[in-house]
Amino acid sequence: MRVSKIDMRSGALIENRGGVARTTGAAISPLFVGFLFAKPSLMSAPFFIAGTLKIVYDLLLYKEFVAVKPPEERVPATR
Repeated sequence: MRVSKIDMRSGALIENRGGVARTTGAAISPLFVGFLFAKPSLMSAPFFIAGTLKIVYDLLLYKEFVAVKPPEERVPATR
């Protein structure tokens, strides 16, 4: 099933192409979490794994955009 939505500003049709990876991850992750929840000693492991992945994601975003300045802070080019 293809999910599409309309951009309210331009009226253009936008297709959701990132759904396959998200759906696959959502379908597979309970399998791994189930194995970790089965042992009481590993019950907190999924939370640490998720937190670590979130921190890594945030650091990568920071690294990617730390040098990007908003248009208000850019120095105009002189002629």
